[in-house]
Amino acid sequence: MTGPTPAAISAREAEVLSALREHLSNAEIAARLSLSVRTVESHVSSLLRKLNAADRRELAARSMPGSTPPPRLVRPPVQWTSFVGRERDRAELIDALERSRVVTVLGPGGMGKTRLAAAVATEMAPDLPGGAVWVDLVSSQPESALQAVAAALEVREEPDRALRELVLDRLGAQPLLLVLDNCEQLIDAVAEFVSAALAACPWVTVLATSRRRLDIRGERVVALPPLAPDDAVRLFLERAGSDEMIERPAVEEICRRLEAMPLPIELAAARVASLGVPAVLAALDDSLDFLSRGQSVDGRHSSVRGVLDWSFRLLRDDERAVFVRLGAFADQFDLEAVAEVAGVEAAAAAGLLGRLVDHSLVVRVHTAAGTRWRMLELVRAYAAEQLELTGETGEAQLRHARWAAASAVALERRLAADDPAWRAELDVLVDELRAVRDRPAASDEWHVLVPALAHLLYASGFLAEARETYLSAAEHAPADREAIDALMAAADIALAEFHVGGAFDDFLRAADVAERAGDGVAQAESLARAVITATRLAAGMPRRIGDERLAELVDAAQRALPPGEQAAAAVVAQARASMLIRTRRAAEEGFEESALAAARRSGDPLLISGVLDILAMRDLGRGALRSAYEHTAARVEVLRAVERHDPRGAFELTDLFRMLTEVGLAVGVLAETLRELEGFRRDAAVITPRQRTAESALPLALAGRFDQALDAAAHAWAEWKNGIGRPPRGLEEVAYGAALVHGLRGDDGLSSEWFERGDRVERAIGHDPEASDVRRYCAARIALARDDAPRAVAILGDVLSDPAGWHHPRPDFTVDRVYVWSLAAEAAVLAARPSAAAELEVAAQAAHESDWTAGYVARARGRLTGDRSALEASVAIWERMGARYERACTLLLLPSRADEGRRELAALGCG
Repeated sequence: MTGPTPAAISAREAEVLSALREHLSNAEIAARLSLSVRTVESHVSSLLRKLNAADRRELAARSMPGSTPPPRLVRPPVQWTSFVGRERDRAELIDALERSRVVTVLGPGGMGKTRLAAAVATEMAPDLPGGAVWVDLVSSQPESALQAVAAALEVREEPDRALRELVLDRLGAQPLLLVLDNCEQLIDAVAEFVSAALAACPWVTVLATSRRRLDIRGERVVALPPLAPDDAVRLFLERAGSDEMIERPAVEEICRRLEAMPLPIELAAARVASLGVPAVLAALDDSLDFLSRGQSVDGRHSSVRGVLDWSFRLLRDDERAVFVRLGAFADQFDLEAVAEVAGVEAAAAAGLLGRLVDHSLVVRVHTAAGTRWRMLELVRAYAAEQLELTGETGEAQLRHARWAAASAVALERRLAADDPAWRAELDVLVDELRAVRDRPAASDEWHVLVPALAHLLYASGFLAEARETYLSAAEHAPADREAIDALMAAADIALAEFHVGGAFDDFLRAADVAERAGDGVAQAESLARAVITATRLAAGMPRRIGDERLAELVDAAQRALPPGEQAAAAVVAQARASMLIRTRRAAEEGFEESALAAARRSGDPLLISGVLDILAMRDLGRGALRSAYEHTAARVEVLRAVERHDPRGAFELTDLFRMLTEVGLAVGVLAETLRELEGFRRDAAVITPRQRTAESALPLALAGRFDQALDAAAHAWAEWKNGIGRPPRGLEEVAYGAALVHGLRGDDGLSSEWFERGDRVERAIGHDPEASDVRRYCAARIALARDDAPRAVAILGDVLSDPAGWHHPRPDFTVDRVYVWSLAAEAAVLAARPSAAAELEVAAQAAHESDWTAGYVARARGRLTGDRSALEASVAIWERMGARYERACTLLLLPSRADEGRRELAALGCG
């Protein structure tokens, strides 16, 4: 009887264990690892428990597997100076985080909350499997705070899942520390998000820095006091670069009068090089009379303002003019931006910016896009206030908007030119662009910037924000044409997100604007695309649009269409074809082909792709899988001409990706399907990494690439974070594919676990797992591999019953049911059913539609009649498909090639 499995050992515990092998004391370990002795004692106690050791000696004797790189602080704030003091505050904060899941470091601006939180997060990260993740909210708005968290967690939006849901999924994956810095301007939004995260993600701990408490249940507040006197002096001397023994009494007096606040001390210390310590102290006498107000919070605020006032007065006129204009920025800026917004020459901007850095009013940071500068938030707010006092705010914001708009347009050009550096540049600029977007739409620059920003956000994968930005552009558009374009782009993105009702409404709004503007082409196209949306994606509509209403919309589009407009006419023809397929009006048979001809005359690849998909859907309704695949494969070539960053192609790309997988697998073109799926790895932002991985899992399993299939399934499942939130479409098939692989390899435990995962997903989306044809196929295939044909027959049911009444096309021969159909005849033969021969003939009538059916039928015929040629034909089919497992199983039935089959099965882990 085995004992319990040892609990996982963290990276920090592994370091402590390694030190124990060297027979170090707790104090020596603490010194080596920069921990407190109490923390080391806690780690030793945990190790004794986890490794079931009696004492330290036995613990030191235990061997450990190779260690992995310890978790770290992700996206730490830029630190341009060392962290000084606050040992007691650091210990208190760590203790608070060990006792509470949400801790807020509270204090006024300039008290050092961010620096302390960074030090604590860095120390705690190695002890957490997920490390620590830093989110700077300083330049965020309430509506963009979630995007900031998502970016820090490296979470991207997905077409069919909300960003909030994805963020909570990621947070729920493993224990981690989430640091939210500068929460005060977003207090309500942060409080709501943290409450949701704590409820949904039992392993997450939140550390917030703020000037206000979050005021949520379970919050523990650590009020940050001023520095200890010795630490304040150390900070001043280090920042001033002064010898500790020189003028120490004067330094102590400066720190005392600055109330031991880190920011005023740093600003004062920055002047020592030019003024000297005595002069700095004298300047405090002249300008900072507020120190007599005591130690209240308001007094501390006054202290910061006073030091900033003093630093501001020490600037030259030209330095002061640039400083206040920098208050127009939201976050970071480069020399070109400073020159544009401050209204100075580039050469002068460099010198002035350098002097502001020397004054500690601006700091230099390094980004993926190169060197930038920024102000601390408190300093930026002060500069903005001074800008307002000068009466120049409007002019500075206009210059800022002009620069931002030009930057956004330039980024669009780089995106169109396929410059790989555009994304890093956008990461740096996006907060500036958002700041302009979020101002009132009162300038030409705003109207240039907002559509460009929406486009860039779409290309970056932030679909929801991109759509909202397009809608904002439409609402404030200076002309109807711009409003129509923005509404159409918003609708396209909604389709990619499978927000079908929203897309339908956006198209109708665009049609209304076009009608008012007298733009018949835009009106016809918008109305037609609304009809296409309601018919082609009827399952996603929140409400059913009646056939009469659809006919009215198509007729209205036809009336609005000016003569000779081929592209718009092709869209209207596509809409009519889509509507007629839904209403099944046989009298209009052949209209789809005329719609395709019209689309090809237009030369628009998106129109051609849309009509090809309508034809494929028509074929699927008739059970003509092979023809449906041919139309789907044709879309691949057509859409190669579409720019991947263009929102117009969003839906066609996502729909093609889904159809290619489903129809390609059903027909049995495994190799081609996997090759095309691989091609999508370099495709548009709308094809998310999770979607690419998930869609590959089942094809890999069916192709016999078992290890790759299991890796893909594990990755897809981990991305969903073990079922927290609404599961993405297709995840159930991923799970069933993994269950199939484990079952064929004889691992019943893991197979059952993956079946249960798939069942859980099915139930979560409102489906009955027992009705899933993919599940039935996987379970029946495992049963046949175990020589349990009766069980396989019981699982599959009488799908081939009533052969006398069967005729092709048969409506239940669909992309999902093909697997059940394909296997049922062979199961009937192996189970010696009296009707096996008749069922085999039924299945054979559909063999030309699917290589799966053809391969299983040929093998079943060989089993039933002993016909070697039928078995050889089956082998050839599996080889053509690239289905390694099925090929190996068929080789076992050929005496001369049985050894080859056994070797192949052993290579697959199925020996």
